[in-house]
Amino acid sequence: GRPRLTWPGILELEIEASCDHWVVYDGLEHAICVEPQTGPPDFTTIRPAVVEAGASLEATMTWRWRRLR
Repeated sequence: GRPRLTWPGILELEIEASCDHWVVYDGLEHAICVEPQTGPPDFTTIRPAVVEAGASLEATMTWRWRRLR
């Protein structure tokens, strides 16, 4: 699904990406990181992406901000 970060009563951020996996890191009290990934950590042993010479592999990400006040 799409990650949604909410600061109650202040702000909301919805993130959309062409990737089907996400990494969320919230190990610091003052910060959070939400990052789209093209696959799980062991992706190369499960279903590797093959990109032929001259071709490209692209990923997109969109942020939607909404003020809650």
